Amino acid sequence: MKNNFIELYKNGYSVQTNGLKIIFLQKKSICFLSKICVYVPKKFIKSAVKRNLVKRRIRNAYIRKFLKQNGQPSYLILFLWMKKELTKVQEIEMYIINNIEKIFYLFLISK
Repeated sequence: MKNNFIELYKNGYSVQTNGLKIIFLQKKSICFLSKICVYVPKKFIKSAVKRNLVKRRIRNAYIRKFLKQNGQPSYLILFLWMKKELTKVQEIEMYIINNIEKIFYLFLISK
C-alpha cells in the first residue's frame, strides 16, 4: 500500500481548486480495486471531530458519484483537503466532480 502511494506522488496527475487537491493515477494491473485516500491536515482543521466529518463527506461524495460504475480500470486517488472551514456535502460533491473531470481530461490528453 505504501509503495502504491509513493508511486502516486511521483507519477500521478493532480488538480487543485477551491481547497481540494486530487492526485490520480491509473494502475496497469487489474488485481485490485480502486483505492482512495482522504487526508485532512490538522494544520487546516484543528478538531478531530471536524476532520473526520470532512473525510466522511469526501468519501461519501466520491462513492455516490463514481463508485457505482463497474468494470473500470484500477485507480489510486488521493483527496487532500486544504481549506480551513467546513463546507456542505453538495459543495464537496461539486468540487470532486469538477476536479475528477479535469483529471480525466488531462489523462486523456497525455496519452
